[in-house]
Amino acid sequence: MTEMLIALVVVVGLVIALVAASVRVLREYERAVVFRLGRLVGQRGPGLVLLVPGIDRMVRVSLRTVTLNIPPQNVITRDNVPAHVDAVAYFRVVDPDASVVDIEDAVKATSQIAQTTLRSVLGKADLDALLSERERLNEDLQQIIDEQTEPWGIKVSTVEIKDVGIPTTMQRAMARQAEAERERRAKVIHAEGELQAAATLSEAARVLSGNPAAIQLRYLQTLSEIGAEQNSTIVFPLPIDLIKPLLAATDAIAPGAAEKPSNGALPEGEGTGGLPRVALGGARLDSSAHAEP
Repeated sequence: MTEMLIALVVVVGLVIALVAASVRVLREYERAVVFRLGRLVGQRGPGLVLLVPGIDRMVRVSLRTVTLNIPPQNVITRDNVPAHVDAVAYFRVVDPDASVVDIEDAVKATSQIAQTTLRSVLGKADLDALLSERERLNEDLQQIIDEQTEPWGIKVSTVEIKDVGIPTTMQRAMARQAEAERERRAKVIHAEGELQAAATLSEAARVLSGNPAAIQLRYLQTLSEIGAEQNSTIVFPLPIDLIKPLLAATDAIAPGAAEKPSNGALPEGEGTGGLPRVALGGARLDSSAHAEP
């Protein structure tokens, strides 16, 4: 009786072991590639998967997107500038059978392909393109890597260049170039401003030249602006045109005035027509806006 009980326990244990060996539970993102006596049967899952104990063998494959950090690569660009570049790639398995049967280690193979493609593509680009055209380079990298990994059942969705390191001397040269470019733009903008100001002043002079009274009003306005300042002494030129009518009138009133000396100088203390001589050089204004002779 005892021997029968022991045998029954052994048989039950064997059945439980066989059931445990033949039953697998796969998550939603997993697939099972089943081999029966070494031959590919196909993929199964997700959920409950039954295997023949001792005959079937299962390889579990994840369908989730894998984030692959591409190790930093030393690249020499087309214009012979050394650069230190690292990137990241995102891929996933779309054909579990091919990823197991056609390649030994799909993740490792994808990493190696990504490294060699990164050096090859960036070695054909200039440094300026490497720094300013990353989107185009990322698309080229993604397309090339995806074409090479497609037979393995792997789909590369995105490749992004994370960082580009260049020598310090090249960084200083690029900084000087950027500074010179900024100075050039500033000079061009300043020259354009001077050109516009000159055109505006020319138009204003043309308008003022048509009316002498406008010129005099402009002089008076300038005097008013100057007189508003405190503690300032300003020498303001007096145009000869202002007193030409006065001189002509005095000459007409007193035609018999004393003759001028032979050297052409006026008698001291007298001006044209016997009037007191007035300094015509200019008028001097102090902070209170009074004119000094």
